[in-house]
Amino acid sequence: MLLDDIDARIEVTAKLHKSLARAVGGHGVDLGQFLREIAEMIGTLGPRGKMDLTVDYSGGGCIEPRHALHAGLITAELLTNASKYAHPTGLAVKVSVHCVTRGDGSFVVEVTDDGVGFPDDFDPSTDGGLGFHLMRALADALNAELQFEHDSLGVRARLVRPKRLAS
Repeated sequence: MLLDDIDARIEVTAKLHKSLARAVGGHGVDLGQFLREIAEMIGTLGPRGKMDLTVDYSGGGCIEPRHALHAGLITAELLTNASKYAHPTGLAVKVSVHCVTRGDGSFVVEVTDDGVGFPDDFDPSTDGGLGFHLMRALADALNAELQFEHDSLGVRARLVRPKRLAS
């Protein structure tokens, strides 16, 4: 599993480079398309039929490559966690990725699963292993907020980057 996690992070970086090569006129990375590619790649890592994935995006805005990489790594981590922990009994997890980008550099990425949620004593703002620490650090580097809602019907994670800030 550790190797799959590392492989996923490397693959996210490779997909960013591919997106940059396709970028027209140096406008940056189409975050929605980038996240679609990442989600589809993560969906293939587990056993076939383990993840029922839906990806939708709007706005069509391009963002800075560094921001796309951070958002992509966070999304990959959220998807990996959903595939590992959403249904401990092995049922297929239903996951939705929604992305909205705006011309001012702001964006919202939302990843929702239909799993069992976090344990009662788990605080996603402070708890977790390497993956959660990585997500929080990447969100901080983006000047973005990483929000979580969870109950026994699943987890909703939201990465919100406000209007472009001086960076």
